Amino acid sequence: LRDKEGYDMIVVDPSPPLYAAGTVNIYSRDFFTLGLRRLKPGGLLAVWLLEWPETEFKMVLRGFLSAMPHTQVWRVSGEGGVILLGSDRPIEYDRGRVAEILRRPEIREDLAEVGGGPVSEAEFSKLFMGAGRRFESYVSGSREVTDEFPWIEYPYFRSRTLAYLKHPAIFKWAP
Repeated sequence: LRDKEGYDMIVVDPSPPLYAAGTVNIYSRDFFTLGLRRLKPGGLLAVWLLEWPETEFKMVLRGFLSAMPHTQVWRVSGEGGVILLGSDRPIEYDRGRVAEILRRPEIREDLAEVGGGPVSEAEFSKLFMGAGRRFESYVSGSREVTDEFPWIEYPYFRSRTLAYLKHPAIFKWAP
């Protein structure tokens, strides 16, 4: 918040689980909006999002899509999950630049060290799942995670409460 110049890129790579206390705040629409404001024009916010239960996944994705004017979703090879990219400007994909980077020996060594990964631009481009607008109907019925409503923080208690509301007779509460 104190930086005056802004950032070219902000990378969010938290430790799972998604619902650990306090972690929810870096998956909220409020955090994504704040991140966008801290970026330089054309800068990128990149968020690694594991493949959690679909309900929680959709809530985070919806918040990201609503906070970011321009988005892309990329599959992660090896580790799983997706990378959400957001920016205030359209995000360009330069196939030639990607091919050039993937030919560099140090990049190939890094990819081999983490269990492979795309070794050609063609393989890399297969990880692209689409621009964010492609996912708008997918998340349309979902809630957004916000700082005020951290829906994903307590899934165990949320599931127990929902189960109780649907079937109160099966829960025997001891006084």
